[in-house]
Amino acid sequence: MPSEWVVSAIFISLWIVAFQWRRWRLRLEASELPEAARDRLGPAPYFTPPPRDRLTPELVQFARFHRKSRLPGLILLFLYLTVFVLSFQTGQ
Repeated sequence: MPSEWVVSAIFISLWIVAFQWRRWRLRLEASELPEAARDRLGPAPYFTPPPRDRLTPELVQFARFHRKSRLPGLILLFLYLTVFVLSFQTGQ
C-alpha cells in the first residue's frame, strides 16, 4: 500500500513540474512574438493560438510548439493511468 502512494506522489510531482515547465515556456515563447501576433493569442497563462485557418506566418511555429508542449504531461498521465490500472489487475 505505501508503495502505491509513493508512485502516485512521484507521478503527480512530475506532472506538476511538466505543467509548470509548459506554462513557463509558453510565456517565454509568447514574449518573443511581435506585438501584433501576441494580441491574437488567448489570455495568459495558456496563450491559445487562433485556429489553423487564421494563423499568421509568425504564429505557425508558436502553434506547433503549443501543440507539442502538451506531450510530456500527456505521456505522464497515460503512464500513471497504466500503472494504476495494472496495480488493480494484479491485486496489489
